[in-house]
Amino acid sequence: MLKKEKYNHYFNRQIHLIGSENLLKLKKSKALVIGAGGLGCNVSHQLANNGIGLIGIMDGDKIALSNLHRQKNYQEKDIGLKKTSTLIKSIKQNNPFVVLNDYPYFLTQSPSAKVFKEYDVIIDCTDNQEIKYLINDLCVYFKKPFVFGAIQQHEGQVSVFNFNNGPTLRCAFPDVNQLTDISCEQLGTMEIITSTIASMQVVECLNLLLKKRSKLNGNLLHVNVLDHTNTLFKIKKNSTNLSIKLDLNLKNSLISANDFDKALKLEEHQFIDLRKITETPKIRHKNLRRISVDKLKQNMSKKDISNKIIVFCQSGKRSSKAIKILEDLGYENTFQLKGGINSLTKQ
Repeated sequence: MLKKEKYNHYFNRQIHLIGSENLLKLKKSKALVIGAGGLGCNVSHQLANNGIGLIGIMDGDKIALSNLHRQKNYQEKDIGLKKTSTLIKSIKQNNPFVVLNDYPYFLTQSPSAKVFKEYDVIIDCTDNQEIKYLINDLCVYFKKPFVFGAIQQHEGQVSVFNFNNGPTLRCAFPDVNQLTDISCEQLGTMEIITSTIASMQVVECLNLLLKKRSKLNGNLLHVNVLDHTNTLFKIKKNSTNLSIKLDLNLKNSLISANDFDKALKLEEHQFIDLRKITETPKIRHKNLRRISVDKLKQNMSKKDISNKIIVFCQSGKRSSKAIKILEDLGYENTFQLKGGINSLTKQ
């Protein structure tokens, strides 16, 4: 069977519902899922099975036993493995047509945030108050709509922010304390609310991509699965929240000498020594390579693109150039030692 025929056969039931033209729109669409927990597992899998052509999944967490009852893409044998790569493998086993990008790290303002500009819509599947506001601010900065989701015990909320000049998360919750920062680990949650809210998030994502509209743009839907009540709250737009300035330049990639020392003790990081062989002191790590700035471009492999890479030189000047080269090549998780190796001797 030809690939196109196999693809059409796979999505046969959906073609009858939305038509081939809309399925093609979804195939050309790109969605970024932040968080690979209960919401993220459900959302990512449903996005793929609804025909989204490219899905990015970002999370730095590893699988734990307590995840399994509501994060159904993971199994007991996966405990200790990275959530993103395991989730991607699970999705691929069910859908061979989707392209999946792995971002196995937590969202920060820079440089990981720069992947936002590559996607059409951002889906918030996190349970962290600070990260939710960061997602909002980055979506405003990059002019991207985002589908908000939050769960607690047997209740959940869904909304669409920053779409067609509509309200943002800061319009709905101007006081950061209005969003609870108590995690599922502390209060508990149920799989039924997780899958319910995730499905609603996917519906809104499809509405944005196909219909270019959403009933939840400017509204917050509150869901209680125990008493079967849905409440829709109107969000008042505050124009001062519709633009934001973020500093996404190189200084956000700087790490201190103390953090550099800690990173050297971890096997998962990669290091690039930009110095000449005669420069001292010598730095040793199993994943360290010595590459000069002028040879960096031709010596970097695309397979390393999602890895955390720390570059360093003697004073920090060459590191700044190297970070720019790596970011131009598509590397999103790059860092440089502030002040170079010289800073280590000043500790």
